[in-house]
Amino acid sequence: MRALINIKIIVLVYACICTANLRAQSRLENIMAQLKEAKNDTDVIKAYALLGHHYCFVNTDSGLKYSQKAMELSLKINNAQLYENSKYAYSINVYHQGNFDDAKKIFRQLIDTAQAHNDKAMLCKVYLGIAELYFDEGNYNQSLNNFLLSEQFYQLTNDSSGLRRAYNGIGKVYGVKEQYKEALPYFEKALYFSRVLNKDSVAILIGLGNIYKGLREYEKSKSYYNQIIALSESNQDFYNLASAYENRSQVFELQNNFSAAINDIDKATYYFYKINAENESCNMLARKAAIYYGMNNYADAAPLIEKALAIAEQNNYNDLIAISLHLQSRYFEHTHQYDLASKSMAQAHAIDDSLFSEEYEMQLQQLQQSYEVGKTEKENKLIAQENEILKNEIKNRNQYMKQGGALMIMFLVLMILLVRSNKMEAKHQIEVQLLNEEI
Repeated sequence: MRALINIKIIVLVYACICTANLRAQSRLENIMAQLKEAKNDTDVIKAYALLGHHYCFVNTDSGLKYSQKAMELSLKINNAQLYENSKYAYSINVYHQGNFDDAKKIFRQLIDTAQAHNDKAMLCKVYLGIAELYFDEGNYNQSLNNFLLSEQFYQLTNDSSGLRRAYNGIGKVYGVKEQYKEALPYFEKALYFSRVLNKDSVAILIGLGNIYKGLREYEKSKSYYNQIIALSESNQDFYNLASAYENRSQVFELQNNFSAAINDIDKATYYFYKINAENESCNMLARKAAIYYGMNNYADAAPLIEKALAIAEQNNYNDLIAISLHLQSRYFEHTHQYDLASKSMAQAHAIDDSLFSEEYEMQLQQLQQSYEVGKTEKENKLIAQENEILKNEIKNRNQYMKQGGALMIMFLVLMILLVRSNKMEAKHQIEVQLLNEEI
């Protein structure tokens, strides 16, 4: 079940990326035209940074090249703001290349600089970027924290488009964590801004369909998938068509409408094949076999399992190999081939254990990273507190010195006045004595 959930997440992310690819290609053509018409260094740098940013969806090598060019030119004209924007474009490409650790370091550098200069617009973008990174990494708590931070700064800057992305991200994390009631209002806010801004809302509709499926409000769930199917058919968007049919098939299965579920699985499989998404197609074969098992139709399930297993083994899809072996074991057990059933089950458990160990190691790494980040933040906080205490001590010391100096000056003035007074008194006594002698 966990493997199926992971595949669903991959499908959703993949669909969003592919849709973004089409938008990015069109946008790149416009930016190239802007670059040719640029009349000064600032416009050239801005165009290079934009090219770097939008190439992250198409070709990260080109994205890195253009963003580096923008950074170099920014340094030449000594423009710190343009440099930071170019560096952000560079960090996005590092992240999309899968270099998560390097990308996180750059994101944190950008955050430190933006906080020092109170650059709210930059903080919006960076917190959103690192939130997406943590989501792809599977570190959902860190992802949620950063999505919430991006929401706060987008509210401060009154950026409706940014709020739409932040709300969608927050809903997405809550959905994966199966906190459906918490996810729902964020997806609804995201959908509201999508319609106000006339932006693509397919990813948000998928999120809402999944949330209502989790809440067991199946008719509402299907209504959102139906909207996606209608939109995607008119746009020839095969990625989201496949995803919508795959998700709607799950709702039909939960309603025990197996014939409708199989029909949607066949449609999803067709569109996944159309976009050469073999892992998703393999998953559909395994799901269809599982439904046939539920209907006690082992004869139709068997060839599907063999086909799914062959594709999974050929492409090293370990999750799907384990699922297929579990299904195969059930088939062998049903046909009284107990030795083969035991063998398939043992192989499936071995892969399950391996996958569990990998996930456990990943979770340990995430905990260690969170600890290191928390430790650094605490150390920085302690250093800041110590600096503040030292600053106050110096301030108080200076104040005491000023007060002491003033008292010393007053004392010296009094001493001078006293000495002068004594001298004048002595002089007066001498004059009186001389006057008496004359008399």
